[in-house]
Amino acid sequence: MWTSKKVILLVAMIVGQVVITATGQEVTPQQAKEKEDRQKAKEEEDRRKELAHLRMQLLAYWELDGNADDSTDHKRHLEVHPSNDQHWGPGLRGSQALELFRDKGTSYAVRQGSHDDGEFDFHGAPFTIQAWAKFKNLDHEQVIVEKVDKKGGWTLTKLPDQRIRFHAGPIYLSSDVAALDTTKWHQFIVRRWSAGASHMVEVFLDKKQIASQPLDAAASIGATERPLLVGKRDAQVDKDLNRFIDDLAIWSRGLSEAERLRLWGNGQGIDILP
Repeated sequence: MWTSKKVILLVAMIVGQVVITATGQEVTPQQAKEKEDRQKAKEEEDRRKELAHLRMQLLAYWELDGNADDSTDHKRHLEVHPSNDQHWGPGLRGSQALELFRDKGTSYAVRQGSHDDGEFDFHGAPFTIQAWAKFKNLDHEQVIVEKVDKKGGWTLTKLPDQRIRFHAGPIYLSSDVAALDTTKWHQFIVRRWSAGASHMVEVFLDKKQIASQPLDAAASIGATERPLLVGKRDAQVDKDLNRFIDDLAIWSRGLSEAERLRLWGNGQGIDILP
């Protein structure tokens, strides 16, 4: 006697030139192949549409795969200091990453020409920042990325006690002690979003929310004339990042939950641009 379990396990059974599917439908092998191809094509089209939407309002995307160029049409390139060819190491997905050597003297990346991009000031608007980092050690404060001075701006940093902090004027988020591992890549995301009367800033580490702060609609980040800095706080060498940064991206909108989770890419990130 055939049980429902046996029918389910028998996903497809070929009898002559007929395929009997798990639902009992009879189709030819050619029809089964065409259906499979249509399903794969639909999944690929859905993926293409999701990625196209993910690229909307993308202000800059630094893949950091052997160079510090911005891969978007905005061309907001970075420049690496000191200017030599020793700044690239193993990165995500088999590519390269920006390698910064705090233990061998200061090294960092800055917006090309120390240009001040007003778009990165954010003010009271939604935004999303993503950065991946892999640390050589955890024993001091390490700036991941920032655009800040005494007048305004924002900073994303790892504190000496392994808390993650995002500070931007009226916004102050500091996580509990984070489970950081020097053998692994870690994804950092900061997101400000608005939905109706709700306004929120959140910090995520490796998919999980680690800090959040509700905001008034009028809460605004003060403008700064400083350029974007990666792995460094101005002249303060003791806050340089040590060792790798990869897949740095900034949007002028708060990404959806589906988009945020897609960026995780099973712990290896994704190629945001083709």
